[in-house]
Amino acid sequence: MRKYIILLLGASLWTSCDYRQEEVFDKTPAERTADKLNENKTALEYDGYWLLSCYPEVYRQGLETTDYVHRAIGGYNILLKLNNGKVVASSEFMINNDEVASFYSYQLTEKLSLSFDTYNEVLHHFRTTSAQHPNARGGDIFYDIIKKEGDTYTLQGRTSRNLMTLTRFSGNREAYLNKIRQNIQLFIGKALNPITVAGKTVKLNLSPGYRQLLFSYDNQKVQQAYIYTDKGIKLYEPVVIEGVSIDELYINDTQTALTTPDGTIAANFVSSPIEITDTAKEILFNEEYGYVSAGIFAMYTEAKNEIARQQIWYDLLRDPYLYVKNIKGSDSESTAGLSKYISYASPYSGGVWTFYEVDFQGVPEHPDQIQMVLKGPSTNVAYSEGDYKNNIQYFSPLVRLYRRIAEKGPYTVNSTQYNDYYLLTSTKDSNLWFLLSK
Repeated sequence: MRKYIILLLGASLWTSCDYRQEEVFDKTPAERTADKLNENKTALEYDGYWLLSCYPEVYRQGLETTDYVHRAIGGYNILLKLNNGKVVASSEFMINNDEVASFYSYQLTEKLSLSFDTYNEVLHHFRTTSAQHPNARGGDIFYDIIKKEGDTYTLQGRTSRNLMTLTRFSGNREAYLNKIRQNIQLFIGKALNPITVAGKTVKLNLSPGYRQLLFSYDNQKVQQAYIYTDKGIKLYEPVVIEGVSIDELYINDTQTALTTPDGTIAANFVSSPIEITDTAKEILFNEEYGYVSAGIFAMYTEAKNEIARQQIWYDLLRDPYLYVKNIKGSDSESTAGLSKYISYASPYSGGVWTFYEVDFQGVPEHPDQIQMVLKGPSTNVAYSEGDYKNNIQYFSPLVRLYRRIAEKGPYTVNSTQYNDYYLLTSTKDSNLWFLLSK
Protein backbone atom coordinates (compact mmCIF):
# COMPACT_ATOMS: atom_id res chain seq x y z
CA MET A 1 0.00 0.00 0.00
CA ARG A 2 2.81 2.37 0.87
CA LYS A 3 4.35 1.76 -2.60
CA TYR A 4 1.12 2.84 -4.34
CA ILE A 5 0.95 6.05 -2.30
CA ILE A 6 4.55 6.91 -3.17
CA LEU A 7 3.92 6.22 -6.87
CA LEU A 8 0.79 8.42 -6.90
CA LEU A 9 2.60 11.25 -5.08
CA GLY A 10 5.48 11.06 -7.55
CA ALA A 11 3.10 11.22 -10.50
CA SER A 12 1.43 14.28 -8.96
CA LEU A 13 4.74 16.06 -8.46
CA TRP A 14 5.80 15.26 -11.99
CA THR A 15 2.59 16.81 -13.31
CA SER A 16 3.02 20.01 -11.25
CA CYS A 17 6.65 20.43 -12.23
CA ASP A 18 5.76 20.10 -15.87
CA TYR A 19 3.28 23.04 -15.71
CA ARG A 20 4.45 26.25 -17.43
CA GLN A 21 2.75 29.72 -17.55
CA GLU A 22 2.31 31.05 -21.04
CA GLU A 23 4.47 34.04 -22.03
CA VAL A 24 2.60 37.36 -21.72
CA PHE A 25 5.09 39.32 -23.86
CA ASP A 26 6.69 38.19 -27.05
CA LYS A 27 9.82 40.27 -26.27
CA THR A 28 12.24 40.38 -23.38
CA PRO A 29 12.25 43.32 -20.96
CA ALA A 30 15.46 44.61 -22.56
CA GLU A 31 13.85 44.48 -26.00
CA ARG A 32 10.72 46.26 -24.80
CA THR A 33 12.87 48.97 -23.17
CA ALA A 34 14.79 49.49 -26.39
CA ASP A 35 11.53 49.74 -28.35
CA LYS A 36 10.15 52.35 -25.93
CA LEU A 37 13.32 54.41 -26.21
CA ASN A 38 13.39 54.22 -30.00
CA GLU A 39 9.70 55.10 -30.27
CA ASN A 40 10.13 58.29 -28.22
CA LYS A 41 13.46 59.11 -29.84
CA THR A 42 11.83 59.01 -33.27
CA ALA A 43 8.98 61.27 -32.12
CA LEU A 44 11.21 63.75 -30.26
CA GLU A 45 13.80 64.06 -33.00
CA TYR A 46 11.44 65.00 -35.81
CA ASP A 47 12.59 67.80 -38.12
CA GLY A 48 10.96 70.65 -36.24
CA TYR A 49 10.77 72.60 -32.98
CA TRP A 50 9.29 71.86 -29.59
CA LEU A 51 7.80 74.53 -27.30
CA LEU A 52 8.73 73.92 -23.66
CA SER A 53 6.66 75.64 -20.96
CA CYS A 54 9.35 75.98 -18.31
CA TYR A 55 8.37 76.56 -14.66
CA PRO A 56 11.35 76.99 -12.29
CA GLU A 57 10.69 76.32 -8.62
CA VAL A 58 11.05 79.50 -6.60
CA TYR A 59 9.24 79.44 -3.26
CA ARG A 60 8.44 82.86 -1.83
CA GLN A 61 5.81 84.97 -0.12
CA GLY A 62 2.50 85.38 -1.93
CA LEU A 63 1.05 88.61 -3.29
CA GLU A 64 -1.34 89.43 -0.44
CA THR A 65 -0.35 86.95 2.22
CA THR A 66 2.54 85.87 4.39
CA ASP A 67 2.02 82.32 3.11
CA TYR A 68 4.60 81.09 0.61
CA VAL A 69 3.71 79.94 -2.88
CA HIS A 70 5.40 77.67 -5.40
CA ARG A 71 6.50 78.72 -8.91
CA ALA A 72 6.74 82.29 -7.65
CA ILE A 73 8.46 83.70 -10.75
CA GLY A 74 6.04 82.11 -13.22
CA GLY A 75 6.60 80.23 -16.46
CA TYR A 76 8.83 80.87 -19.49
CA ASN A 77 8.80 79.84 -23.15
CA ILE A 78 11.75 77.89 -24.56
CA LEU A 79 11.89 76.72 -28.16
CA LEU A 80 14.20 73.81 -28.84
CA LYS A 81 15.10 71.27 -31.51
CA LEU A 82 16.48 67.80 -30.75
CA ASN A 83 18.62 65.82 -33.17
CA ASN A 84 20.87 62.86 -32.43
CA GLY A 85 22.22 64.13 -29.12
CA LYS A 86 22.47 67.83 -30.07
CA VAL A 87 19.97 70.45 -28.93
CA VAL A 88 19.55 74.07 -30.03
CA ALA A 89 17.47 76.35 -27.81
CA SER A 90 16.20 79.93 -27.75
CA SER A 91 13.89 81.80 -25.40
CA GLU A 92 11.93 84.95 -24.69
CA PHE A 93 14.26 85.85 -21.79
CA MET A 94 17.33 86.12 -24.03
CA ILE A 95 18.22 89.49 -25.56
CA ASN A 96 17.76 88.14 -29.09
CA ASN A 97 16.46 85.08 -30.94
CA ASP A 98 19.84 83.43 -31.42
CA GLU A 99 19.93 79.70 -30.82
CA VAL A 100 22.37 78.20 -28.32
CA ALA A 101 23.69 74.69 -29.01
CA SER A 102 24.69 71.98 -26.54
CA PHE A 103 24.20 68.25 -26.03
CA TYR A 104 21.54 66.08 -24.45
CA SER A 105 20.99 62.42 -23.70
CA TYR A 106 18.23 60.02 -22.74
CA GLN A 107 18.02 58.28 -19.39
CA LEU A 108 15.84 55.28 -18.73
CA THR A 109 15.38 54.30 -15.09
CA GLU A 110 11.86 54.26 -13.67
CA LYS A 111 10.87 56.72 -16.42
CA LEU A 112 12.34 57.89 -19.68
CA SER A 113 14.04 61.23 -19.14
CA LEU A 114 15.65 63.99 -21.17
CA SER A 115 18.96 65.13 -19.73
CA PHE A 116 20.41 68.53 -20.68
CA ASP A 117 23.55 68.08 -18.63
CA THR A 118 26.04 70.02 -20.76
CA TYR A 119 25.94 73.79 -20.27
CA ASN A 120 23.53 75.79 -22.37
CA GLU A 121 22.90 79.47 -21.64
CA VAL A 122 19.19 79.07 -22.38
CA LEU A 123 18.43 75.70 -20.82
CA HIS A 124 20.55 76.45 -17.73
CA HIS A 125 19.32 80.04 -17.27
CA PHE A 126 17.45 79.31 -14.03
CA ARG A 127 20.06 76.79 -12.93
CA THR A 128 22.95 79.26 -12.98
CA THR A 129 24.18 80.88 -9.77
CA SER A 130 25.40 84.47 -9.54
CA ALA A 131 26.05 87.14 -6.94
CA GLN A 132 22.41 88.23 -7.30
CA HIS A 133 21.07 84.65 -7.34
CA PRO A 134 23.52 82.65 -5.19
CA ASN A 135 21.14 79.68 -4.95
CA ALA A 136 20.03 79.91 -8.58
CA ARG A 137 16.26 79.78 -9.17
CA GLY A 138 15.05 76.23 -9.20
CA GLY A 139 15.90 75.39 -12.80
CA ASP A 140 15.89 71.83 -14.15
CA ILE A 141 18.32 69.94 -16.36
CA PHE A 142 16.56 66.54 -16.07
CA TYR A 143 12.98 66.16 -17.28
CA ASP A 144 11.04 62.93 -16.69
CA ILE A 145 8.51 62.09 -19.38
CA ILE A 146 5.18 61.47 -17.63
CA LYS A 147 2.92 60.88 -20.62
CA LYS A 148 2.33 61.69 -24.27
CA GLU A 149 -1.03 62.82 -25.63
CA GLY A 150 -1.13 63.61 -29.34
CA ASP A 151 1.63 66.13 -30.08
CA THR A 152 2.21 67.05 -26.44
CA TYR A 153 4.46 65.47 -23.83
CA THR A 154 3.90 66.12 -20.14
CA LEU A 155 7.25 66.46 -18.36
CA GLN A 156 8.20 66.76 -14.72
CA GLY A 157 11.33 68.58 -13.63
CA ARG A 158 13.53 66.27 -11.59
CA THR A 159 14.59 69.17 -9.31
CA SER A 160 11.54 71.42 -9.27
CA ARG A 161 8.92 68.61 -9.43
CA ASN A 162 6.84 71.03 -11.49
CA LEU A 163 4.83 69.75 -14.43
CA MET A 164 5.61 71.26 -17.83
CA THR A 165 4.55 70.64 -21.41
CA LEU A 166 6.63 69.95 -24.49
CA THR A 167 4.47 70.62 -27.54
CA ARG A 168 5.19 70.32 -31.26
CA PHE A 169 5.63 73.83 -32.62
CA SER A 170 4.53 74.62 -36.15
CA GLY A 171 4.88 78.40 -36.39
CA ASN A 172 7.78 80.74 -37.08
CA ARG A 173 10.21 80.52 -34.16
CA GLU A 174 11.47 84.12 -34.24
CA ALA A 175 8.03 85.61 -34.86
CA TYR A 176 6.66 83.68 -31.88
CA LEU A 177 9.40 84.86 -29.50
CA ASN A 178 8.95 88.45 -30.68
CA LYS A 179 5.20 88.19 -30.09
CA ILE A 180 5.77 86.93 -26.54
CA ARG A 181 8.08 89.86 -25.82
CA GLN A 182 5.52 92.24 -27.32
CA ASN A 183 2.83 90.88 -24.97
CA ILE A 184 5.19 91.13 -22.00
CA GLN A 185 5.71 94.82 -22.82
CA LEU A 186 1.93 95.34 -22.99
CA PHE A 187 1.58 94.05 -19.42
CA ILE A 188 4.22 96.36 -17.96
CA GLY A 189 2.68 98.69 -15.38
CA LYS A 190 -0.76 97.12 -15.77
CA ALA A 191 -3.30 96.06 -13.17
CA LEU A 192 -6.71 94.44 -13.74
CA ASN A 193 -10.15 95.61 -12.67
CA PRO A 194 -12.44 93.07 -10.92
CA ILE A 195 -14.48 90.54 -12.89
CA THR A 196 -17.86 88.92 -12.29
CA VAL A 197 -17.97 85.11 -12.25
CA ALA A 198 -21.27 83.29 -11.65
CA GLY A 199 -22.64 86.39 -9.98
CA LYS A 200 -19.64 86.86 -7.69
CA THR A 201 -17.26 89.83 -7.78
CA VAL A 202 -13.72 88.54 -8.07
CA LYS A 203 -10.79 90.88 -7.47
CA LEU A 204 -7.63 90.29 -9.49
CA ASN A 205 -4.10 91.10 -8.36
CA LEU A 206 -1.81 90.92 -11.38
CA SER A 207 1.96 90.80 -10.99
CA PRO A 208 3.44 91.07 -14.52
CA GLY A 209 7.05 90.83 -13.35
CA TYR A 210 6.52 87.76 -11.19
CA ARG A 211 3.98 86.29 -13.65
CA GLN A 212 1.37 85.70 -10.97
CA LEU A 213 -2.38 86.25 -10.85
CA LEU A 214 -4.30 86.26 -7.56
CA PHE A 215 -8.07 85.67 -7.51
CA SER A 216 -9.87 86.98 -4.38
CA TYR A 217 -13.56 86.33 -3.58
CA ASP A 218 -15.66 85.36 -0.53
CA ASN A 219 -12.60 85.54 1.76
CA GLN A 220 -10.81 83.07 -0.53
CA LYS A 221 -7.51 83.78 -2.23
CA VAL A 222 -6.12 81.60 -5.01
CA GLN A 223 -2.78 82.52 -6.54
CA GLN A 224 -1.57 80.93 -9.77
CA ALA A 225 1.62 81.31 -11.76
CA TYR A 226 1.19 81.94 -15.46
CA ILE A 227 3.15 81.88 -18.69
CA TYR A 228 2.85 84.42 -21.50
CA THR A 229 1.47 83.08 -24.79
CA ASP A 230 1.04 84.59 -28.24
CA LYS A 231 -2.62 85.21 -27.31
CA GLY A 232 -2.26 86.37 -23.70
CA ILE A 233 -1.52 84.24 -20.63
CA LYS A 234 -2.06 80.63 -19.56
CA LEU A 235 -2.31 79.61 -15.89
CA TYR A 236 -0.20 76.78 -14.50
CA GLU A 237 -3.41 75.17 -13.24
CA PRO A 238 -7.03 76.18 -13.89
CA VAL A 239 -8.79 78.26 -11.21
CA VAL A 240 -12.37 77.07 -10.61
CA ILE A 241 -14.87 79.63 -9.23
CA GLU A 242 -18.45 78.47 -8.67
CA GLY A 243 -17.99 75.76 -11.26
CA VAL A 244 -16.45 78.13 -13.84
CA SER A 245 -12.94 77.09 -14.85
CA ILE A 246 -10.46 79.77 -15.90
CA ASP A 247 -7.37 78.39 -17.61
CA GLU A 248 -6.39 80.94 -20.25
CA LEU A 249 -6.96 84.65 -20.77
CA TYR A 250 -6.62 86.34 -24.16
CA ILE A 251 -5.69 89.94 -24.98
CA ASN A 252 -8.67 91.53 -26.71
CA ASP A 253 -8.43 93.18 -30.14
CA THR A 254 -8.09 96.68 -28.72
CA GLN A 255 -5.47 95.54 -26.17
CA THR A 256 -7.51 97.06 -23.36
CA ALA A 257 -8.55 93.90 -21.50
CA LEU A 258 -8.03 90.21 -20.85
CA THR A 259 -10.93 87.93 -21.73
CA THR A 260 -11.76 84.25 -21.43
CA PRO A 261 -11.49 82.43 -24.79
CA ASP A 262 -15.27 82.51 -25.21
CA GLY A 263 -15.38 86.23 -24.43
CA THR A 264 -17.93 85.91 -21.61
CA ILE A 265 -15.60 87.29 -18.90
CA ALA A 266 -13.44 90.37 -19.37
CA ALA A 267 -11.00 92.17 -17.05
CA ASN A 268 -10.04 95.67 -18.16
CA PHE A 269 -6.41 96.79 -17.87
CA VAL A 270 -5.59 99.67 -15.53
CA SER A 271 -2.45 101.50 -16.66
CA SER A 272 0.06 103.13 -14.38
CA PRO A 273 -0.30 106.94 -14.32
CA ILE A 274 3.50 107.18 -14.68
CA GLU A 275 5.35 105.58 -17.57
CA ILE A 276 8.86 104.31 -16.79
CA THR A 277 11.28 104.73 -19.71
CA ASP A 278 15.00 104.62 -20.44
CA THR A 279 15.19 108.28 -19.37
CA ALA A 280 15.74 108.44 -15.63
CA LYS A 281 13.27 110.11 -13.30
CA GLU A 282 14.77 111.38 -10.05
CA ILE A 283 13.85 111.32 -6.38
CA LEU A 284 15.99 113.79 -4.43
CA PHE A 285 16.16 112.91 -0.74
CA ASN A 286 16.33 116.49 0.51
CA GLU A 287 13.79 117.53 3.13
CA GLU A 288 15.10 121.09 3.50
CA TYR A 289 14.10 122.10 -0.04
CA GLY A 290 10.79 120.23 0.01
CA TYR A 291 11.54 117.29 -2.26
CA VAL A 292 10.46 114.64 0.28
CA SER A 293 8.40 114.63 3.45
CA ALA A 294 10.00 114.42 6.87
CA GLY A 295 8.89 110.80 7.24
CA ILE A 296 10.40 109.68 3.93
CA PHE A 297 13.62 111.57 4.68
CA ALA A 298 13.81 109.86 8.08
CA MET A 299 13.61 106.45 6.35
CA TYR A 300 16.45 107.47 4.04
CA THR A 301 18.58 108.79 6.94
CA GLU A 302 18.05 105.54 8.83
CA ALA A 303 19.29 103.56 5.82
CA LYS A 304 22.28 105.92 5.57
CA ASN A 305 23.19 105.34 9.23
CA GLU A 306 22.83 101.56 8.89
CA ILE A 307 25.16 101.50 5.89
CA ALA A 308 27.66 103.74 7.72
CA ARG A 309 27.72 101.32 10.66
CA GLN A 310 28.20 98.29 8.43
CA GLN A 311 30.55 99.83 5.87
CA ILE A 312 32.03 103.08 7.18
CA TRP A 313 33.58 104.04 3.85
CA TYR A 314 30.19 104.67 2.17
CA ASP A 315 27.96 107.73 2.60
CA LEU A 316 24.38 107.54 1.29
CA LEU A 317 23.76 111.27 1.76
CA ARG A 318 26.75 112.35 -0.31
CA ASP A 319 24.79 111.49 -3.47
CA PRO A 320 21.11 111.79 -2.40
CA TYR A 321 19.53 110.89 -5.76
CA LEU A 322 17.52 107.76 -6.52
CA TYR A 323 16.79 107.11 -10.19
CA VAL A 324 13.66 105.43 -11.56
CA LYS A 325 14.23 104.05 -15.07
CA ASN A 326 14.40 100.97 -17.23
CA ILE A 327 17.30 98.69 -16.35
CA LYS A 328 18.47 95.30 -17.55
CA GLY A 329 16.46 92.66 -15.71
CA SER A 330 17.17 89.13 -14.60
CA ASP A 331 14.90 87.70 -17.31
CA SER A 332 14.50 90.56 -19.76
CA GLU A 333 16.61 93.09 -21.58
CA SER A 334 14.62 96.00 -20.15
CA THR A 335 12.48 96.28 -17.05
CA ALA A 336 11.54 99.04 -14.62
CA GLY A 337 13.83 99.47 -11.66
CA LEU A 338 15.68 101.66 -9.20
CA SER A 339 19.26 102.82 -9.79
CA LYS A 340 21.28 104.23 -6.89
CA TYR A 341 24.86 105.42 -6.84
CA ILE A 342 26.48 105.04 -3.41
CA SER A 343 29.44 107.35 -2.95
CA TYR A 344 32.50 106.70 -0.87
CA ALA A 345 32.69 108.76 2.30
CA SER A 346 34.50 112.10 2.19
CA PRO A 347 37.24 112.91 1.21
CA TYR A 348 37.37 109.98 -1.24
CA SER A 349 35.87 110.15 -4.72
CA GLY A 350 34.00 107.41 -6.55
CA GLY A 351 31.54 104.77 -5.41
CA VAL A 352 29.42 101.89 -6.67
CA TRP A 353 26.17 101.51 -8.62
CA THR A 354 23.29 99.41 -7.37
CA PHE A 355 20.16 98.30 -9.27
CA TYR A 356 16.88 96.81 -8.13
CA GLU A 357 13.92 95.59 -10.20
CA VAL A 358 10.55 97.13 -9.30
CA ASP A 359 7.17 96.97 -11.01
CA PHE A 360 5.41 100.35 -11.02
CA GLN A 361 1.81 99.27 -11.54
CA GLY A 362 -1.60 100.76 -11.86
CA VAL A 363 -4.14 100.15 -9.10
CA PRO A 364 -7.51 98.47 -9.81
CA GLU A 365 -10.40 100.98 -9.91
CA HIS A 366 -7.98 103.87 -9.12
CA PRO A 367 -6.41 105.20 -12.32
CA ASP A 368 -4.68 108.03 -10.43
CA GLN A 369 -2.72 105.68 -8.14
CA ILE A 370 0.51 103.73 -8.50
CA GLN A 371 1.87 100.74 -6.58
CA MET A 372 5.51 99.68 -6.26
CA VAL A 373 6.07 95.91 -6.34
CA LEU A 374 9.65 94.92 -5.47
CA LYS A 375 10.98 92.08 -7.62
CA GLY A 376 14.56 91.70 -6.47
CA PRO A 377 18.09 92.40 -7.66
CA SER A 378 18.79 92.74 -11.35
CA THR A 379 21.75 91.42 -13.30
CA ASN A 380 24.65 93.51 -14.49
CA VAL A 381 23.71 96.72 -16.26
CA ALA A 382 25.61 98.41 -19.08
CA TYR A 383 25.68 102.22 -19.33
CA SER A 384 27.32 104.52 -21.80
CA GLU A 385 29.97 105.38 -19.20
CA GLY A 386 31.02 101.74 -19.01
CA ASP A 387 30.02 98.49 -17.35
CA TYR A 388 29.10 98.59 -13.69
CA LYS A 389 28.38 95.57 -11.54
CA ASN A 390 25.30 95.49 -9.41
CA ASN A 391 26.37 95.65 -5.76
CA ILE A 392 22.90 95.66 -4.20
CA GLN A 393 23.58 92.43 -2.30
CA TYR A 394 26.08 94.35 -0.13
CA PHE A 395 23.57 97.02 0.89
CA SER A 396 20.64 95.37 2.63
CA PRO A 397 19.61 98.65 4.36
CA LEU A 398 18.94 100.09 0.90
CA VAL A 399 16.63 97.19 0.05
CA ARG A 400 14.82 97.69 3.36
CA LEU A 401 14.38 101.36 2.47
CA TYR A 402 12.75 100.42 -0.84
CA ARG A 403 10.51 97.93 0.92
CA ARG A 404 9.40 100.46 3.54
CA ILE A 405 8.51 103.02 0.87
CA ALA A 406 6.66 100.40 -1.20
CA GLU A 407 4.68 99.18 1.82
CA LYS A 408 3.24 102.67 2.28
CA GLY A 409 1.65 102.44 -1.16
CA PRO A 410 -0.40 102.70 -3.20
CA TYR A 411 0.50 106.34 -3.85
CA THR A 412 -1.88 108.93 -5.30
CA VAL A 413 -0.21 110.71 -8.22
CA ASN A 414 -0.74 114.45 -8.69
CA SER A 415 0.81 115.62 -11.95
CA THR A 416 -0.47 119.21 -11.97
CA GLN A 417 0.64 120.72 -8.65
CA TYR A 418 4.27 120.94 -9.74
CA ASN A 419 5.26 121.64 -13.34
CA ASP A 420 8.32 119.43 -13.54
CA TYR A 421 7.43 116.82 -10.91
CA TYR A 422 4.84 114.25 -9.96
CA LEU A 423 3.70 114.45 -6.34
CA LEU A 424 3.24 110.96 -4.89
CA THR A 425 1.31 110.79 -1.62
CA SER A 426 0.80 107.62 0.39
CA THR A 427 -2.81 106.41 0.57
CA LYS A 428 -1.98 104.91 3.98
CA ASP A 429 -0.39 108.01 5.51
CA SER A 430 -0.91 111.39 3.85
CA ASN A 431 2.09 112.77 5.76
CA LEU A 432 4.37 110.57 3.62
CA TRP A 433 5.08 111.97 0.17
CA PHE A 434 7.88 112.61 -2.31
CA LEU A 435 8.46 114.35 -5.62
CA LEU A 436 9.44 112.40 -8.74
CA SER A 437 10.81 114.35 -11.69
CA LYS A 438 8.90 113.99 -14.98
